Amino acid sequence: MRLSFLFFLLLFSYCAIQEGSKLAKNTTPLTQDKVYDTNIKTVRLYPFQNRYNDQMQSPIINKNENIPLRLEFDELFQDFKTYNVSLIHCNFDWTISPLSDIEFLYDYNIFPITEYQYSQNTKIPYTHYSFIVPKVKLSGNYVLIVYRDNNKSDIIASQRFMVFENETDIEMEVNYSTVASERDFNQQIDFSVHYKNLELNNYFTDLYVLLRQNRSWLDAKFHLKPTRIDFQSKSLVYEHFNLENNFRGLKEFRFFDARSLTYNGLNVRHIERSNKEAQLVLTKDKSRFSQPYSKLNDFNGGYVVESKELNVISNEVSCEYVKVLFSLEYNTSKKEDIYIMGAFNNWDRTDANKMIADSASDMYYQSLLLKQGFYNYLYLSTTDKDPFCLEGYDFQTENMYEVLVYYKPPGTFYHKLVGYKIIDFNK
Repeated sequence: MRLSFLFFLLLFSYCAIQEGSKLAKNTTPLTQDKVYDTNIKTVRLYPFQNRYNDQMQSPIINKNENIPLRLEFDELFQDFKTYNVSLIHCNFDWTISPLSDIEFLYDYNIFPITEYQYSQNTKIPYTHYSFIVPKVKLSGNYVLIVYRDNNKSDIIASQRFMVFENETDIEMEVNYSTVASERDFNQQIDFSVHYKNLELNNYFTDLYVLLRQNRSWLDAKFHLKPTRIDFQSKSLVYEHFNLENNFRGLKEFRFFDARSLTYNGLNVRHIERSNKEAQLVLTKDKSRFSQPYSKLNDFNGGYVVESKELNVISNEVSCEYVKVLFSLEYNTSKKEDIYIMGAFNNWDRTDANKMIADSASDMYYQSLLLKQGFYNYLYLSTTDKDPFCLEGYDFQTENMYEVLVYYKPPGTFYHKLVGYKIIDFNK
């Protein structure tokens, strides 16, 4: 029964790949991180400084520094195609701002992608595209959309990025929750914003503050209000008492090492090879909710594209695409929808990342086509009470937090990003 189920799962995954854009098409430029074509893989947008860990950084840059943002993605089975990029300026809450293109761009808002390479000696061929995001005039939130030819309704991917200015100073720290029952599980982010010379008419509404954990928008906190004002130091203090600035201290991320196809990496049980493809079967996962906390170095949900093979020309064009089989031992009678989540799939809860229940073995399975590399992931359940009931929580867990401060100058129609701060807790 189990062998027949696995065969069905792999056949389903293969057909999904071949169907390509027929399975996931969207003609609306949504202001989120999303891929709309199943042949488009490994979409990354990051500050490019030619360092190993660049690709794990948030797509946030200082307006006054000369650090470009680099977009990369692959298209499977295809020769070169013509793709263009356009930018959308957004408000602090990712609604589209009323600004015209000329108000935030120096150039016409159609940018062709001209840099591409073909994969080298890979079983699944692909074309690798890269693009440097043009400079913008204004700080704030932006969405980059990629579309075929000149047809802006034929979108293949959209990615968020942010440009900030240092018009405020931010001090932040991670503390125990002020709610006693949550102290062992939650992390509370207390911070203050020194607004310097900004003209604030209303101290509770003129600044828009956003707080997020591990670069994820899943449970980002918008609309935080200051709890007190220090006029002497020109500071707004955010020290809440009812969980407004609390995050669950999720346990360290699960991980696997898919950088080699000649030996089993960490948490890889075995590798199956054929002339057409390779498959990595991961070690069986279980619920960690009742397990004690164990500190591990992780990427906070991120991933790195990399190959450890001897014939590597470059990681961009030499890494193979491999089928990665996830298996989770969990009670299928609960009939929960369980998703594999991480930065590699934009934390997106879609059918492609949804696990398939096998009641005969009381297991959940899913096969994902991923580029060679080192990956972090978690399991998310659809249960309303506790979506991370398979992972568990601990205050000690190392997590990364970001505070973003937006400001709408009097008489304007857009939100500037006037402050940005990052902290790694318990690193």
